[in-house]
Amino acid sequence: MIGCILLTYNRFSGDRQFLLSESVESFLRQTHQDAVLLICNDTPGQKIQVEDEIGRRIRIFNFERRFPFLTDKIQAMIDKNPDCDMFCRWDDDDISLPNRLTLSHDHLLAGNCLEWRPNNYVWSTSPGSYRHISKPGNTHVMSLWRRDVLKYFPEGKYPQRISGWEDQTFNQYLSQYNVPRSVEKSISYQDVTYVYRWGASDRHLSSKRQGSDSSLQAHYDSIGTQPIRAGNFTIHPYWQRDYESEVRSLDHHVSDSSRSRGNSPIASSME
Repeated sequence: MIGCILLTYNRFSGDRQFLLSESVESFLRQTHQDAVLLICNDTPGQKIQVEDEIGRRIRIFNFERRFPFLTDKIQAMIDKNPDCDMFCRWDDDDISLPNRLTLSHDHLLAGNCLEWRPNNYVWSTSPGSYRHISKPGNTHVMSLWRRDVLKYFPEGKYPQRISGWEDQTFNQYLSQYNVPRSVEKSISYQDVTYVYRWGASDRHLSSKRQGSDSSLQAHYDSIGTQPIRAGNFTIHPYWQRDYESEVRSLDHHVSDSSRSRGNSPIASSME
């Protein structure tokens, strides 16, 4: 079974709870059914839940203390869900199209490997605005990997790294410790699985990418100082737009101008 790890924090304060709703809706639309959504919420005093009819597919873990690093949250989901033998990241401000898990699972099995990812997706800077991106350099948030990958890492668990660099570290470990995996593969634009949204959330650590390690962690820490709206809140899944139709109707031959400038966006951590 695939465990889709969704990290979230304080989404019901402010006006960005719709991001969480859209991410959950993205999971419910998946064509691959042998999967569970693992929501890790470490917002003290703010508990989230879903309606009973979808609860069997979603596991929510509400913690009363905030984890000091993003990697702590990821590892907690791995540890608390031993029945999941595969995992993927499920960022709460991006959109996964319905074919994501099916396509990834099929490629992982066909390649008899421990990790697989596409190297192209669509990038969105505003509602309804999309651009095809290929060879972005890092697509860990779009990958699918087996639990056994962690046996190759020296710590025996998800790489523990300062918040903001855990995705690059995971990729570096794959190469450094010779993890059997497939080469990043370009897929047909008609099969693209992921909409990476830039600027939808003020909690992207990507905005601090050019800073030092300390500034990245400082940004993560500062998020934890924002006011918390205490209470119990229910996630109501929905999509604001028909992302599937919008992406599939894109001109497949539109070139990626950002790539020629050498500044392709890099999928990165958020909370």
